[in-house]
Amino acid sequence: MTSTTDVRDELNEEAYWGMIDCALRFDGYRWAEESGKGTDYLWQLLERFSKSLTLSDDHEENLATFFILQRDIRNDEASHLSPPDTYIAFRLLYLALYEKPVPRRYVYPESDRAWRRRKGRREALAAVARREIVALSAARAEILENM
Repeated sequence: MTSTTDVRDELNEEAYWGMIDCALRFDGYRWAEESGKGTDYLWQLLERFSKSLTLSDDHEENLATFFILQRDIRNDEASHLSPPDTYIAFRLLYLALYEKPVPRRYVYPESDRAWRRRKGRREALAAVARREIVALSAARAEILENM
């Protein structure tokens, strides 16, 4: 028999991988190269976002920020944000971008296919992201309070 906790853990695991697929459907390295901005610019975007948690007016820059934040988390560097802020930012970017298209020339096919398979689950993943933002924000406040 599956417990409520097991279902919640499975959904959180699915949400994690769904957010990764969403972030990686955009080929940020290709975008950086073809735009002439270079990979250093990706890190500048992340630095700017980490300070403000404000989206750019440029959709492709937002996709690039989401992409490079995923790479930062994946590489266990997470040097641009403290742990609660890293995960809050990742979920905020997911919520801002999960319904938005990726320009065809920057689609990373493997992740895009995985993302398309999740079509019926995207709203459930968004609900998980919203709940996690609330929980992570509370954890962040507690950390700051104890400093």
